Amino acid sequence: MVTRLSSDAGNVADGIVTVIPTIFRLIIELVATFFTLFYYEPRLAIFALSIAPIVAVVCFLLGRKLKVLQVKVQETESAYRSFMQESLSNLLVVKAFANEQYSTDKLVELRDERFYWVLKKSKMGIISSTIMSISFQLGYIAAFAFGAIQLSRKVITYGTMSVFLTLVNRIQAPVMSLAQYVPKVVNILASAGRIIEIQDIPMEEKLENHIEAENIGININNLTFGYTEEEVLEGANIQIRPGEFVAIVGESGIGKTTLVRLIMSFMSEVGGCIEFNNSLGQVEKANAGTRNFISYVPQGNTLFSGTIRENVRMGRLDCTEEEIVEALTMASGYEFVSELPNGLDTVIGESGHGISEGQAQRIAIARALVRKAPFLILDEATSSLDEKTELSVLQGIQNISPRPTCLLITHRRSVLKYCDREICIYEKKIFEQLI
Repeated sequence: MVTRLSSDAGNVADGIVTVIPTIFRLIIELVATFFTLFYYEPRLAIFALSIAPIVAVVCFLLGRKLKVLQVKVQETESAYRSFMQESLSNLLVVKAFANEQYSTDKLVELRDERFYWVLKKSKMGIISSTIMSISFQLGYIAAFAFGAIQLSRKVITYGTMSVFLTLVNRIQAPVMSLAQYVPKVVNILASAGRIIEIQDIPMEEKLENHIEAENIGININNLTFGYTEEEVLEGANIQIRPGEFVAIVGESGIGKTTLVRLIMSFMSEVGGCIEFNNSLGQVEKANAGTRNFISYVPQGNTLFSGTIRENVRMGRLDCTEEEIVEALTMASGYEFVSELPNGLDTVIGESGHGISEGQAQRIAIARALVRKAPFLILDEATSSLDEKTELSVLQGIQNISPRPTCLLITHRRSVLKYCDREICIYEKKIFEQLI
């Protein structure tokens, strides 16, 4: 995706700004020169231009091959960039398993594969340019021979022949230049095709909210979904009433996070129905727009590089300083933030580099709380916190007024005493457990 939005987009932009205007200029130059030569000697003008169809056929055949090679170049660049980015993002994992040499060798392998396709494309470009050059040279020699014959027959003068050869060269020059632009045009078309593939991805269904964003609950009826042909959830049903704290406790891989992603409308092709409702009895089908009702703390470290203030403000960009402090306090994070040298303006690296996992998790929770949404989803959001801090965070959330509806995914049964209900996923169905 990054390669398409940077390298491919750059190819298209360069084509629009440079290549296409140059091609138009060359076409105008070719037409003007042809008619000038045609005025003096129609047969020579037609002969000089007769090479153009041959060139066009050769360009078409070579262009198809070059387009395939250009796509290969971009695909190998994508693989190279992707592996490099993932290796840097997960550098601690690479070091932990002593896989530095493997990662280096893999990167070299991907680089060599990319160089292979770049070299192959370059060779094809050189071959095509050579063929074009030889063709034009032969054309010029033929024009010279034709002019010499006409001169020997005293049909034309030396001056006329000089003009003819000059005009023939002026006709061939733009045609040859156009031929040399074929690889660039091919690059543009190949890159444009890769960008269009992104544009062809269906847009999310995002509807304008029609219900009051207060005291939000959710109804899930006959929910069926699978990443492959095998279903993760099949005919699942659950109702979460406004203001309830509901916990999902269970082993990994049973569909807990999948359920959250479906509620968030991160995935389409869903069977069944997911609807949000409020205490007024209003109902709205889940879509990208209903995320406005939701605050979400995902699994893992999901912080951005920048200041702690900027990370918390991602929850609501127009929040005030007081609201940031309040959210951090409820997340049991303000104490450690205030002790940092620059407080809220302390700069952290990508994925929270520079602070601990527990501290990063508390900032992520504060980011969700500052949103003040009526529906809160915590997906293993307190896994890096000690039990005392975890319970303090949950108590803070329960004390929010009006109390949000909260869906907790956790492995710790100690949090159940703060929940109204416990549900579990078993054999692709959702069941309620007694607490």
